[in-house]
Amino acid sequence: MTKRMACLMAATLLTAAVTCASDVWKDKDFQNWDLKDVQKILSDSPWSKKLQTGGGPSPRMGGLRGMGGVGTGMGPAGGGSATPSGSTSGGEAGGPAPTQQLNLTITWYSSRTIREATAREKELEGTPADVARKDLAAEPTAFEVAVCGPDLAALGKNMNELKERSYLMPKTTKEKLTPVDVSFQREKGKVLPTAIVFSFAKTTASGESAIAKSEKGIVFFIQAGGTPVKVQFDLSKMTDKTGADY
Repeated sequence: MTKRMACLMAATLLTAAVTCASDVWKDKDFQNWDLKDVQKILSDSPWSKKLQTGGGPSPRMGGLRGMGGVGTGMGPAGGGSATPSGSTSGGEAGGPAPTQQLNLTITWYSSRTIREATAREKELEGTPADVARKDLAAEPTAFEVAVCGPDLAALGKNMNELKERSYLMPKTTKEKLTPVDVSFQREKGKVLPTAIVFSFAKTTASGESAIAKSEKGIVFFIQAGGTPVKVQFDLSKMTDKTGADY
């Protein structure tokens, strides 16, 4: 192999690696996302973590349809069992082992990226752009974490209990932030919820930001019956073209 050919092959491989590693939420405006882009954001991105406890393959999950998104991105693509850098199962230190199988997708729904992805997905399915994007202009007043999937019944139906059994915890301060509201999202005409949304105040009682700008990671925790569920979000990666996004 000539030196020139070797250089050309190296350049090709480097270009391919850069392409594979690119973040669509930074490289393209959301109006130009295709269905593959949307699915990646909604199922395998810094804002969306899939969790599976127990054995067996993960079934196709219900998505954010009832929240403005169609949810095709909540399927098995890009999944697998939880990893230390993404979703993890198991209780707090010394807690009990999981007692049932759960298949859930936990999404930081208040982020611009997730809201744009759900809007874009509706557009790709034929919804007029002005209708699909009507809620994008309003900035969420709280941090919102959505739990989607076929196993929502395991989390319970009592909103007060859901508040008591869930929290956000910045990894630096270890201070647990409890939800100020819990709501059930349903598709039109459906009885069973497609998602449970946990809302957390953006500021503390003293007026300080609930999540410091220097914070790098945060944990979302919910007790699902006898199964503790814990998901870690890397805030340093939750950025879009305009900066921090959560």
